[in-house]
Amino acid sequence: MTDAGTGSETAIDHPAHWQRRWHEILDIHAPEEDDAISQTGSPQSLPDVGDDSRLHTAFWSVGSTDDADARRQLISILPAGELMLARLEAHLSRAPETIDADQARLLLRQGLMSINSLNLEAPEPDAPVRLLDESLEPLLSAFATADSPFIHFRDMLGELAQQHSGQVGMQAFYFLSEPLYQLAASYEVADWIRWPLCAAPDADDPTLPIYQLAVGGWSAGWDSQGLFLFDRRHEVQKSR
Repeated sequence: MTDAGTGSETAIDHPAHWQRRWHEILDIHAPEEDDAISQTGSPQSLPDVGDDSRLHTAFWSVGSTDDADARRQLISILPAGELMLARLEAHLSRAPETIDADQARLLLRQGLMSINSLNLEAPEPDAPVRLLDESLEPLLSAFATADSPFIHFRDMLGELAQQHSGQVGMQAFYFLSEPLYQLAASYEVADWIRWPLCAAPDADDPTLPIYQLAVGGWSAGWDSQGLFLFDRRHEVQKSR
């Protein structure tokens, strides 16, 4: 929250407060982890948020069905917490399921159409799309000289969070970046969960088709030859 008289943030709206509260919650729900705060709640020296490995793996520690209350406590102290929590729980409860190449192309085009409406640099939605897989080129090689076609949209998300949710919203967006990335090794998942910080619930959600593409087993790339989709469905199938 912001003090109306001074414009300064109260402690509850500061990443250092969120960091301490997360450690306190994890001390209760994941006590086997290394505690950075003692059981009495007295703060010890905490690392910078960006270097706090326990913070980054919080959702690994409380990722089971029985830990829903812990996740609620972790997320609810943040702005747009309930909306983000609903997305987090939806992701954790979804069954692994792949999509075919035609569905992947459609989602790619939907995502590009959404971000083109924001006047951001991106490929044309109707541009040709190459299909790649490990039999044609290794994943790391394919992306060595490629970016995501959504890169400029992703770079803008922090600014959108600030515009919609204020400075505290932008801080929450970046505070959650690494914990949510570590949850699924995917910024597409992290961006979709954090979208409520960036826009009203009834606004168009460009992160949705991008998320669906990723969890369906495809990675989108954009290189000097144009757009491509890399087939990673075998990774989804292994997680079943």
